[in-house]
Amino acid sequence: MNTKRFSFTKGLLSLVVMLLAVFTLVACGEDEQALVDAAIDSVAITYATGDSESMVTQNLTLVTSVGEVTITWESSDPAVVSNTGVVTRPATDTGVSLTATLTYGEYSRTRQYYVTVKAADVVIDPLDALDAIYIDYARGESADGVTVAITLPMESLGLPITWASTNEAVLGTDGTVARPAYGTTDQTVILTATIGGETRDFVIKVLAYTEKPATLIIQEATDSLLLAGISNGVAADIELPLTVGQYDVEVEWSSSNTEVVSNTGVVTRSPEQATVVLTATLRYAGLTMTKEFEVIVLPFAPSTDVATIAEALALGEDSYVKIPDVTIVGVTTDGYMFTDGVELLFVYTGGNPPAKVVAGEVFTITGMVDYYFGSYQLNATADANKPVILVDSEAAPEVLAPREVTTSISDYIATLPTSYTAEAPFTYDYITITAKVQSQGTGNYDTFLVNTNHDGSLIDSSANSPFKTNALMIYYKSNIAALRAFNGLEVTLNVILYSLRTDRNIFTFIFTETEDDVQTSLDDAGIVAVAKNSLAPLFVNAYEAATTLTLPTYVLGTTIAWSSNNVLVNASTGAVTMPAAGQEDVTLTATLTRGEATDTFTVTFKVGELPVLSILEVINTATGNRVRTTGIVTTAEYYRTFFIQDETGGIAIYTADATMLAFLTANLGKEVEVFGSRSVYSGMRQIAPTAINAVGDATMPTAMNVDAIGLNATDMLPYQGQLVTLTQLYVTAKSSDSYGNVTVTFEQLASGLTIQMKWDSRKALSQVAADALTAITVGQLFDVTNPMAWSNKPFFYYTDTTVLTAATLNDVSKVALDAKALDFDAKYETATTLTLAATGTNGSAIAWTSSDNAVIDPTTGAVVPPVSGIVSVTLTATLTLNTVEKVVEFVIEVGTEAVAPQVADLFFSEYIEGSSNNKALEIYNPLNVSVDLSGYTVELYSNGSTTALTTQTLTGTLLPGDVVVIVNPQANATFLALADIVAPAYPNVVSYNGDDVVVLKNGTDVIDSIGQFGVDPGSTWSVSGVVTGEMTLVRKAAIKMGKLDMDQVYDPSTQWVAFPQDTSMYLGYHANELFFSEYIEGSSNNKAVEIYNPTVETIDLTQYKVALYSNGSATYGNNIVLTGTLAPGEVFVIYNSSANAAIIAVGDLVSTITYFNGDDAVALLLGEVVIDVIGVIGVDPGSSWVAGTGTTAEYTLVRAGSVLRPTATFDGTQWVANPVDTFTFLGSHTLS
Repeated sequence: MNTKRFSFTKGLLSLVVMLLAVFTLVACGEDEQALVDAAIDSVAITYATGDSESMVTQNLTLVTSVGEVTITWESSDPAVVSNTGVVTRPATDTGVSLTATLTYGEYSRTRQYYVTVKAADVVIDPLDALDAIYIDYARGESADGVTVAITLPMESLGLPITWASTNEAVLGTDGTVARPAYGTTDQTVILTATIGGETRDFVIKVLAYTEKPATLIIQEATDSLLLAGISNGVAADIELPLTVGQYDVEVEWSSSNTEVVSNTGVVTRSPEQATVVLTATLRYAGLTMTKEFEVIVLPFAPSTDVATIAEALALGEDSYVKIPDVTIVGVTTDGYMFTDGVELLFVYTGGNPPAKVVAGEVFTITGMVDYYFGSYQLNATADANKPVILVDSEAAPEVLAPREVTTSISDYIATLPTSYTAEAPFTYDYITITAKVQSQGTGNYDTFLVNTNHDGSLIDSSANSPFKTNALMIYYKSNIAALRAFNGLEVTLNVILYSLRTDRNIFTFIFTETEDDVQTSLDDAGIVAVAKNSLAPLFVNAYEAATTLTLPTYVLGTTIAWSSNNVLVNASTGAVTMPAAGQEDVTLTATLTRGEATDTFTVTFKVGELPVLSILEVINTATGNRVRTTGIVTTAEYYRTFFIQDETGGIAIYTADATMLAFLTANLGKEVEVFGSRSVYSGMRQIAPTAINAVGDATMPTAMNVDAIGLNATDMLPYQGQLVTLTQLYVTAKSSDSYGNVTVTFEQLASGLTIQMKWDSRKALSQVAADALTAITVGQLFDVTNPMAWSNKPFFYYTDTTVLTAATLNDVSKVALDAKALDFDAKYETATTLTLAATGTNGSAIAWTSSDNAVIDPTTGAVVPPVSGIVSVTLTATLTLNTVEKVVEFVIEVGTEAVAPQVADLFFSEYIEGSSNNKALEIYNPLNVSVDLSGYTVELYSNGSTTALTTQTLTGTLLPGDVVVIVNPQANATFLALADIVAPAYPNVVSYNGDDVVVLKNGTDVIDSIGQFGVDPGSTWSVSGVVTGEMTLVRKAAIKMGKLDMDQVYDPSTQWVAFPQDTSMYLGYHANELFFSEYIEGSSNNKAVEIYNPTVETIDLTQYKVALYSNGSATYGNNIVLTGTLAPGEVFVIYNSSANAAIIAVGDLVSTITYFNGDDAVALLLGEVVIDVIGVIGVDPGSSWVAGTGTTAEYTLVRAGSVLRPTATFDGTQWVANPVDTFTFLGSHTLS
C-alpha cells in the first residue's frame, strides 16, 4: 500500500495560508460552517520516522487546532493508542480507530482515521530461558540414577540451546547413555547447557551395570575353568566339573581318546605314557565357548596287593599298596580315616576328599605309604605317579567299635609312648573318653580335651612349648566347630587319637562326628544352651548367590522351629533367593525347645550381590565375614599363598584348591575378583577364597620403599601385603631345616633390626629363582622387593617373583658393618692388650674412649685388671664416615671373682637344655662325706618370675664324688636311662627353657643357681658361645662350689663348658680334677707315674707339681712343676730316664721324682695343696702299702675305671694290681 509522506514544515505553512484565506473569508462574512469544512480536509495524523498507518510502533502526533477551529481525538482502544496519540504496543498486531472532531462556534464535524499498531518486540533473558529447561527422563529415573537415554531439549523460550558433556562416552550431548561395565563404579557426568553466553550445569549419575552380562559370565567361567593336578601328569581319575563359577555355567566334556580318559574323567593307564586332549564346552544363556586341556596320562604304576592295613605298613614307607574292602570311618577337610575292621589308617589328600568319600562307604583303596609326625598314612600328594585310587566295593561295611577309656586325660596320656620311629610308629587309637572341652579361641591350635577337674588354666600349644601331659588337642581339619559348642562342659565322645605333634609337644585327635553324637550330663536347659551355641557357626555374614541353608530342626534332642522376616529366605526349606538388585537384610529366628526348657536364637545376615570392597575395607572387616574385592596379583605362589593389591592396600590369598592356585598363577600381574571369607594366620591378613574371576590386564603396582619405616610389627603393619622394597639388607644367616625349607636372615644395617625370608620347599621354584636362592651367602648385601608378608612380625616369602638386587654399601651401611666388626670378650680376667682399630674395613674413622682409662686404656688398648674383684668398664667407639656417625658401647668386666677358700656344698655339675623335652640337671657332691639329700630342693623360676613355678624335693643319700641326675619325663630313652630321678608331669624343674632360672637350695640357703634371678633375658643367657638354650653345659673343672649370688649378672661362660644340643655322654658323673691314673714300680728303673685329665676342658699344668715323700718323710724332697696343658681324656706320663723303651715311648717328661721305691709316697699337688697321693705321707710302711691285690712295690697299679676324682688320703682299694713290668696300660686311661 502506498503511503503519502509530507514535510511537517511545508504542511504547517500551507495551513497558515489556508487559514488566512478562511479568516479573510470570515472577515469577508463567510459563515462558521464554511470555515470548519475548509479545515477538515487539512487534518492528518503525523507518524514517527519509519512508521505508517499500517505499521505503528511509536507515538502519534495528533493536531489539536486549525486556526480557530479546535480539534479533539477519541481512540477506539485507548489501551493501545490513547486520545492524545500515546502508543502502547500490544502482544499482537491491533487495529485502532481514531476519530477527530473539529469545532468552530456552533458547528462541528468528525473524521475517522485507522491505524495498525504492531505487536511489541519480545526480549527473552537467557537466564530465564536456562531456568525453563526441562530434561525428560525415563519413567522411574531421575538425575540421581539413569540407565537409558534421556531427552535433551534443543531450545527454550524460543532461544536455541548448545549442550556439552564431561564424559561423552557415558552420556552424550544427544542424550544417549552408555552405562559403565559390570564391576565398575557408577559415573557422574555434568551436562552443560549454553544460551546466549550464559550456562547451566545438570549433574547426572549414570548407573553401572549390576547384573553381570552373559558374555562376561561365560568368559570368566571359561577363564576360571581349570583342571587341578594335571600339570605334572595324571595317574588317577580326573574330576571334571559339570558347572563352573558362581553362576553355574554348564560344562560338557569330550575326550580325544576315550580309551585312555573317558568323557567323565575315568583314567585307564597303560604301560606307555599317553597324551589326551579334553575339550570343555561351556553354555550359558544361549552362548557357547570351548576350552581345551592337554593331559598327560602317566604310565601304569604297579601296586602290591595286601589283605590288611598291617600288611601294607609292613612293606614300609613309599610302598604302593592296594588294600581291599575297607570302610570309611571319618572325614576331615584334608583327608579321611578308614579301617579294615582291625586297624585304622589315614589318607592325606591335601584338600577336601572326593565327594563320594563319606563315613560307612566301602572302597578298595590304592595308595602310597607315607610316614609323617610318627604316623603312617597314605599320601595322595607325594608322588603324582602313585595317586590314591578309590574303587567302589560291594563288601559289607566293617564296624569298628571304639575302645572305652575310663581314666582321665592325664592318665591316658601317661600310657602313651612319647617318641616314635618308623619301626615303632604311632598307632591310631579309636576311643570313647570322658573329658572337659576347653576352647581358648578360634585359631587352629586352641581347642582341647582336658581332665574333668581341670581348673581352667590355659593350655600352651605354641610352637616348641613344653610337653602337655594333661590335654589332647583337636586337629583343626576335623569337626572343631562342633566341639567348641561344648566349651567348658564335661562330655563323653568318640575320637581318634591322631598324632603326636612334636612341634607343639601335644597329642592330637580327630573328631568327625557331630554335636548329636556327643553325650553330656546336662539338664534340658543346659542341652538347649549347647544346641543354641551350635547354630551360630552355620551362618556367614552374607550370601551372594542362591543357595540352601542348613536349618536343623533337631539337635541334641532339642526341637528347633525357624522363622524369617524376609521372603528371600524360606524358613521351611532354607532356600535363599537373590533380590533383584543390591543386598537386603534377613533375620532368622530359631525357637529351641526341649521339655520345659526353651530359648531363642537370632542371626542377621545380608542376601544379595556382595558389594565390591577396597582391600583396605576388607582388612577392616571382621574375621570370618564374606567379602568381595578386586586386586592385582603381585607375586608368584608361596606354598598356597598369593598376594593381591589395589590402591588402598594389599592382602594375602590362601587356598589349598589346586584350581584356584593355577588360576592365580596364570593371572600374575593381572587384576582378579575374589570372593571369600576374611581370615588371619600368625597375624597375616588373608582371604580364604571361594571363587576367583579374571577382571583383565593391569599395571603392576610400584613397590614402595619402606626403609624409613620401623622394621617392627607396629610400624610396618600398614604395609603388610603390599609390594615393598627394603634396601641395604645384609645376610647374617642362612639355614635349611629337615624338610628342606630355606630361611635367610637379613639385617637392616641402618637400624640393626632383622627380617627373615623363607622358601617353603613344598612349592617348587623356577630354575632361575632356585639358582638365586642357592647363591645367597652370608655377608652379601641386597635390595629386596617383595610383598610384605607376616609371621607375627614383618617377614618375606621367597617365590619366583622375589627380586634380589645386589647392592653397594652406602655410608650408613659401611659404618654399621665396621661397627659389627668390633668384637670384644665380655670379660678379661688377666692382663692383655685389645686391638683398637683406628679405621674400619669399610673406611670408617674410629675414635675410642674408656670409662676407666686405668683399667682399659683407649689409646693403647692395654687391659690392667684390678688387684681384686671385678670392674665394669664401658669402652666406647665413635665411628664416622663423611656425614654418618655411629656410637657403639662395649661393657666389659675386668678381673676375677674371689675364689672360695673351700668347697661349700653340693652344686649343679651339668645342665642340659636339648631338643624338645631332652632336659636334665646333674647335682654333684664335691665333699668327702656322704650327704643326706632330704634337706635339699631344686626350684624353677620361669620368664623372669620371682615366684617358683615348681619345686623338686630331693631324697636319699649322695655319696662323695657322686651325682644325682633329674630328667624330664618326656626326654628320649638315652636321657631317661641315665636318670636317678624322673621328674613328675609338667610343670617340673626340668621343664625349663633357656630363659628360666634354676636354683639349688640347702634348706632355705641358696647354694647354686643357673641364670639371674628375677630377670628374663629374652630367650637365653649367652656369652662367648656358651648359651643356656639348646646346649649341654658341663661345669668347669675350676668350679668347686655353687654360684651363691643368684642376683648377680649371669655370665655362663665363666662357669660352664658348652657342648652341642642333646650331648649326653657326660651325664651321670662329674670329674673336675686331675688324678694319678697309673703307677709303675717295676724291676730296676722301670718306674713311672701317669696323670689323667677326666674333665671336659683342657687343663693348664703349670699350677700342678708332683712331689716325692721318701722313707716316711712329712715333707717332699724331689719335685717337679709341670708345664704345658693336658687335653680332656688325655694322660701325662712322667718316667725314669733309664726305664724300659716301652715306657719311654709313651713318656712325656723325665724326672727324678721317679726315684721312688714301694715305701715312698708320691703326691700330686695343686699349688702346695695335696690333691692325690699314692702311699701315706709321713709314714714308712716298711716295704710297701697294699693296693688292690698287690702292693706299691714291684707292681703296675692302674686306677679303677670307676674312680672319677683324686683323693688326698690313700685308698688302696681304688687300684687294680698288675704283674711287675706290665706296660700295656701306660699312655692312656679309660673311665668305666
